[in-house]
Amino acid sequence: MQVLPAINCAEDQPFWVSRTVFFEKFDQADFLNRDILDVTQAYLEDWFCQNDNGHRMFYIPVVGAIGRRTDLISSRHRLAVILPHLEQVPFAFAFARLSAESLDFLNTIPKRQLEASEQIWLPDLPVYPKLP
Repeated sequence: MQVLPAINCAEDQPFWVSRTVFFEKFDQADFLNRDILDVTQAYLEDWFCQNDNGHRMFYIPVVGAIGRRTDLISSRHRLAVILPHLEQVPFAFAFARLSAESLDFLNTIPKRQLEASEQIWLPDLPVYPKLP
C-alpha cells in the first residue's frame, strides 16, 4: 500500500534512515526492551489517518535522543512491524526537545529528508482496531 508520512508533532522532522544505519547507530537495547521481536505482522488503525485530500497517511516512528543514544518514542511496535520489509525506514526526528549533546548526536546519524508529498510503500498487512 502507498501512504504519505504523518507526524504527531509539528516540530518533528521526517527523514529516511537505511535499515543498516538503524542497526548500526540506533540503541538496540532501547528497541528490543519491549518484547518486539515476535510482534503480530499487522497494523493498528491508530497508526493511520487521512489528510484533507483523502489520502491515507501513516504515523511514522519517532526517534529522539538521551545523551548520545537514540530513544524511540512510543514507536517500537510500529517499527518492529515495518522494519523487516523496508530498506529505507521513515522516522520523525524529535529535534525540538533535545539537549545540545543529544541534538549533536542525532545530527551524526546518516539520513535523507523525507518530503511530505513522498509516498511510502508499506506491505499489505491486516489493519486491526486493536491487536488480538
